[in-house]
Amino acid sequence: MRFYTSNSRYYYTNAIMMYKRTLYILFLFLKALVGIAQFPPVRTQEGQTYVVPAQFDLNKSSDELYVNSLLDKARVMINAQQKQPHSARKDTSILQLYNYMASIFRQSKIAPDSCLFYARKTIEYAKNCRNTEFEVKGLFQQAHYQRDIKLNLEEALRLNLRAYETVLNASHDPQVLWRICYNLGDLYSSVKEFDKSLTYFHQSEARIALGTGLSKASTNAYTVAIWEGIAMLYTSKKQYQTANTYFVKILEHLPKIPFISSHAGIYDNLAVFYQLQGKYQQAIEYGKKAETLWLDLKKRENLTATQANLANCFLEINDLPQAQIYAYQALKPPAAKNALKKAHYVLYQISQKQANWQESLKHFEQYIIWRDSLEAKFNAEELYKVQSRFDLEKAELKNKQLEELRQQELLKIRHQNELEKLKASAERQRFLNQVVSEKLERQIETQALREQAIKQKALAFEEKSKQQKLINNLQIKEFRQNKLIESRTRNTLEVGLALSALLGLVLFWYNHKLRTKNKDLEAKNEIIREVTHKIQATEISALRAQMNPHFIFNCLNSIQLYTAQSNTEKATDYLNKFSRLIRLVLENSRSEKVSLENELETLRLYMEMEAMRFRGKVNAFINIAQNVDKDSIQIPPLLLQPFVENAIWHGLMHKEEGGIIRIEVTQPKENLLRFDITDDGIGREKAAEFKSKSATQNKSFGMKVTAERIELINQLYNTATQVQIIDLKNKQGEATGTKVVVEIPI
Repeated sequence: MRFYTSNSRYYYTNAIMMYKRTLYILFLFLKALVGIAQFPPVRTQEGQTYVVPAQFDLNKSSDELYVNSLLDKARVMINAQQKQPHSARKDTSILQLYNYMASIFRQSKIAPDSCLFYARKTIEYAKNCRNTEFEVKGLFQQAHYQRDIKLNLEEALRLNLRAYETVLNASHDPQVLWRICYNLGDLYSSVKEFDKSLTYFHQSEARIALGTGLSKASTNAYTVAIWEGIAMLYTSKKQYQTANTYFVKILEHLPKIPFISSHAGIYDNLAVFYQLQGKYQQAIEYGKKAETLWLDLKKRENLTATQANLANCFLEINDLPQAQIYAYQALKPPAAKNALKKAHYVLYQISQKQANWQESLKHFEQYIIWRDSLEAKFNAEELYKVQSRFDLEKAELKNKQLEELRQQELLKIRHQNELEKLKASAERQRFLNQVVSEKLERQIETQALREQAIKQKALAFEEKSKQQKLINNLQIKEFRQNKLIESRTRNTLEVGLALSALLGLVLFWYNHKLRTKNKDLEAKNEIIREVTHKIQATEISALRAQMNPHFIFNCLNSIQLYTAQSNTEKATDYLNKFSRLIRLVLENSRSEKVSLENELETLRLYMEMEAMRFRGKVNAFINIAQNVDKDSIQIPPLLLQPFVENAIWHGLMHKEEGGIIRIEVTQPKENLLRFDITDDGIGREKAAEFKSKSATQNKSFGMKVTAERIELINQLYNTATQVQIIDLKNKQGEATGTKVVVEIPI
């Protein structure tokens, strides 16, 4: 047996620990390599290479799954970096990821307030690492959030001034100073401090000339952006000649800029430049160029701002139809807030010129709401307060830094011997702070997600309640209609049963008499023929009685629509026409035939009511040949109305611009009357497609009743009333409408 001394045991234990430590370091190294392979490096515009999940796609800013997937990847990468040994590369990677998450929250529409949390983390971490560049980037994120989301110009200006001071106090000159000067120039221009704005714009231009580290195309783009800001500054001061000088330089350098969004923004500013001078045709020309580019880029908010300016230009040249079209396009969501204000103001002016006071009041109220919400809450006094507070903060910061330096020197002298112990304690404290920070971060994110979920549930519940209410109303309406149809069916069945019973009694009596007296056979046959004639006449009356309620229900639906829209004037006019029409329908229902003049008057009233209902989208014309005697010719009542109704509902209803119905009345023969009902609708094939896609039942009740009436009339009077439906097509085989030919013997 071999015995070990205490020294050999000590060395053996140390060797095992060194071996384990080596294996652990090797494991961390391999894990880092795997993490880099999973998330390849991305090169930014500044030329820096670092690891991020993916570049953010602004077109998917409302896609919750897309945004959350990027944030989850960033969190995984932060956790992986925090497990790495301490190094400058590790700190830079973590700063880049924090700044990346702040940028995503700011640009997305999902919990944008979380941008402030990650911007603060970027600033705090950058201060600990003494990284001036990312401290400034964190301040940039906060400033953009305050300006673009909270519309707080005061806070945005304070943060940019703080970033400016941070860069000036740095030991080196970061390449972001030109961007800070540009932001300050833009902010001072927004609050009408033109002299300060011009100073900072010129400082930014001088810094770019010294070098930015960007590509040549990006440098040209930022230089043109500065000229653009100066040109708009002189435009605001109404110094148009100086502004025009800068715009000429911009247009000369425009081909050197490959970014389409920069072109669109320049065209927008040129449109404003010419609009303020009253040169509206040139403003419209550049506005339409910008509109085309924004459409290609699919940037909806920028597009609505351009369309609102175009609407204003068309209003100034008194082109009201174009102004109205562009104003309504600017209101389509998602629209820029300033575009909503301008569009409502244009529509208010148009409504006043058209004497439409109700629409005018509605748009004026919306204009006031948006104007008040966008009104700048930043004046010269507040600007002075911001600068004074910034100067005070600057002095306090310097005093605090001096005090911290003195305290650090004292601590160095007093605790030189305990340096190692303090380092270990500081490392433990840093780890604990990191754990607490991560826990707080998860709690904040969880709370934000919970609030978002509660909002979504509330919205979903509200939407569901509205849908349920609508479904209940539809079910009640459908139940009433079913009851009405059931009542009609029951009445028809009762009449049929009564007639059947009467027929049975007649047949029984006839058979009884036939067995008793064969000589009365011919008389009884004559009685049966008379009874059959009465039955057919009764069936025709029953069908006519079914069609009249169907026609009345369609009219009542139209009156209900105007009443729901609170359009009392049109509802009254519609109701007057409806009452005249009902009087004619009731008078005609008691007669088997009416005069052609009476039938055409009924049809004319019906078409006028439908034209009012569709707000002028339906135009109808009735042409009567000279050889047709309207007063003496008699035809069955309400025979043509279902064909006109079918043309409107299935031919013209699906055309956005509406259409025309023509009714030609001719008498090709002495004993034949012909009606040609022609529409320029979508045709029967396209209507059948819409019918198959529609969830509602097609309106074919009147057509069915009319077909049954024509069949019974032909049987009863031994006539040959004919209906022919012709599909109209052009040379390319495309549908151009439908033609219905009705021939009635007279």
